[in-house]
Amino acid sequence: FLFCNGILSHLRRHPAYMAGRFFFHLKDSGYWTNQVIKAAKEGNGILDVRLDGFYGVEKGVCNQLQDKDGVILVGGGIGVTPMMSMAMEMCKINILPVTLLWIVRTVDEFTIFSEELISYQRSFENLRAKVWITLSAPEPNYDDERLLKENMLQLSKLEQAQHIVQCVKSYKKKHEIHNPSSRMVTSTFSLDQEGFRGTFNAIVMSIAIFLGLYAYALVSKMSQSESMEDTVQDNISLMELAMVYVFILSWIGLAIAIKYHLSRYQLGVDTVREESMILNQKIKSLNMSDGGISTSDSGSGDNLEENEDIQGMDLEESNSDNFIQSMIQGHIGCRPNLSKEFASATEVMENDAGKSLELAVLACGPGKLLQSINSIINVPSNPSIQMDLGQGIQAHFIFTEEDWEW
Repeated sequence: FLFCNGILSHLRRHPAYMAGRFFFHLKDSGYWTNQVIKAAKEGNGILDVRLDGFYGVEKGVCNQLQDKDGVILVGGGIGVTPMMSMAMEMCKINILPVTLLWIVRTVDEFTIFSEELISYQRSFENLRAKVWITLSAPEPNYDDERLLKENMLQLSKLEQAQHIVQCVKSYKKKHEIHNPSSRMVTSTFSLDQEGFRGTFNAIVMSIAIFLGLYAYALVSKMSQSESMEDTVQDNISLMELAMVYVFILSWIGLAIAIKYHLSRYQLGVDTVREESMILNQKIKSLNMSDGGISTSDSGSGDNLEENEDIQGMDLEESNSDNFIQSMIQGHIGCRPNLSKEFASATEVMENDAGKSLELAVLACGPGKLLQSINSIINVPSNPSIQMDLGQGIQAHFIFTEEDWEW
């Protein structure tokens, strides 16, 4: 995560979590976020921000969890953002079973990240996601009486899930029509151009201190010369301080300028390389399409390719519907039984003979959600709990509670 400092203030900043790509998810939950969202709307989606970070990159939580047998991530509302980012990173670096549990109040909230959850589960076989839609708040973007909690509970679990799937599909089609740029693909952000950190930062600061001391010694020597005998001592002290500041600021400014130009050069090289790769891919796709069409019957070739594209799109849409349905079926208009879900998450994990499973639970969300997990897992005399899963399998849970909300 990092701290965002919007155009509203030069000093006030707010924490935000990265979700894999370089974009941020903000929920209107107070004055600061409300004003930032308002400014973005007034700027037609363009908003200048200053960033302070990155934090949680080196020796982060994901690296600390690699020695566990499994990880359970629980998110409440917008609190799922860091959980999704960690789930993706965990699945990339190892084959550890990862379970993501997400509780939301509305279908509208679920729609925001439904595509990402589908994409993650397609990419990683060791990721399992479940979503509970409690329907405990009015829907801001759906005018459908069937989405009222009392009406949804009258339907079967299958009918509930199917109706939610149709609502999500209709919303996405409408969103794409009114926001063509929503399908714009952005390149994945990487920390290739890092700021001053570690040893390099220490070297820069050490040289700055050396130059400052050198300037101080130089001015002190000058003040002892005969030409400075009549100069007031206070003026000499001010001159000493001024020289120290000038030397330090000059060196730091020079170091920043060098780093900036090197980063700009590297950025240009990376941009050229990326554009070259995109151009090569386009040429390759054109060659493949030309080779796949017969000159004697180009019309039938076009129809064949078009039919294949349509069939592929229908198959992908059907798979997406199945993913959504599997995540939400039986989880509409209710809250999860976390004890049952924690036990269920261990069933997919392999257990060595005589070895207790060791799992980590991380949560981000409202205080009541954290308290609920805390009451299940944390025992006052012991920060973990043993859960008997039958067949001689013991699960050893450890709950990591992070103060995600500042």
